[in-house]
Amino acid sequence: MVKKSLLGLLVLSGIFEIFQTAHAFLDPQWLLSLLTIPVAPGAVTLNHITAWFLLLVSALIVLCIVWIRENKREGEVLCVALGVWWIGIGIGIYLVSGVATNLFTDSLKGLILCALALKNSRTHA
Repeated sequence: MVKKSLLGLLVLSGIFEIFQTAHAFLDPQWLLSLLTIPVAPGAVTLNHITAWFLLLVSALIVLCIVWIRENKREGEVLCVALGVWWIGIGIGIYLVSGVATNLFTDSLKGLILCALALKNSRTHA
């Protein structure tokens, strides 16, 4: 049950990240407006860098899914790393912009991911 929940959260997160990645590459103004950044030459560069980071996170999620399905310990370690990263992103965006949406979505997702990964590691340790 824990493994299925962990995989489900990873799949949902992956779909969302891939959606954001595609949007960031195909419609840079969408990401800039989402981050409340005015469109300017420097902002377009920031968008491009952010899009590549989103692509990296998407690839890491896919790798997590594969490793968790194969019961590899590396998958749980990567899940915890991603969870901590999401917690930091949520808190960071909240502190910089004051928008609580990411605080709840990203940080909560990170906490749940860490808890499920740790629980999953105990079930087959």
